[in-house]
Amino acid sequence: MKALIFGATGLVGSVLVHLLIKDARYQKITLLNRKNLELQHEHLSQHEIDFSSLDLYKNEFNVDHVFCCLGTTIKKAKNQDAFRKIDHDLVVQLAKLSNENGAGHFLFVSAMGAHAHSKIFYNRVKGEAEQSVLEVGLQKTSWVRPSLLLGERQEARPGEKIGEFFMKPFSFLMRGSFKKYAPIQAETVAQKMIDLANEENQGKENFPWSKTISSI
Repeated sequence: MKALIFGATGLVGSVLVHLLIKDARYQKITLLNRKNLELQHEHLSQHEIDFSSLDLYKNEFNVDHVFCCLGTTIKKAKNQDAFRKIDHDLVVQLAKLSNENGAGHFLFVSAMGAHAHSKIFYNRVKGEAEQSVLEVGLQKTSWVRPSLLLGERQEARPGEKIGEFFMKPFSFLMRGSFKKYAPIQAETVAQKMIDLANEENQGKENFPWSKTISSI
């Protein structure tokens, strides 16, 4: 199979790349990023791109699976409008290009608490992105809703480190309905995305369809 990845320099995306390289089902893995990874493999192809010119790369979307792991923070984006352009507008644009150019399945990373009517701006944007992607009309759409992500990031996110410091020691207490709030390893999320991408559609006749996860 062939896969296309966006956000390969991020926490989940970088892990996803390594998992797909090891997965014998994938013979071609293409990365479209602002900056290439220092990684080479016979099945890996990388392109440094300008996201304002995505139409130039529409042929790259003719793959089995498109994985979108893009995401930022309001602090890094500088303001809410800039945040929305990445976590909503860009994600939806990628979904549309996937739909228009023959992608078999579009998968993306959302967030715990995502809801289009949330009073919390971050959760509201994530929820609106989920809703907007479904409205694109892709044959298959999946998203994951991880809680606090664990793993080594290339960029510093002090807020997440503080959250990890306080939450990780109490993860074992989060059971039952509270399990979804427990911190989760990026590798677990990335592997779940691959599992969803390769899950057979059983008993589902109406498209589009979606699956969501929180924690595992």
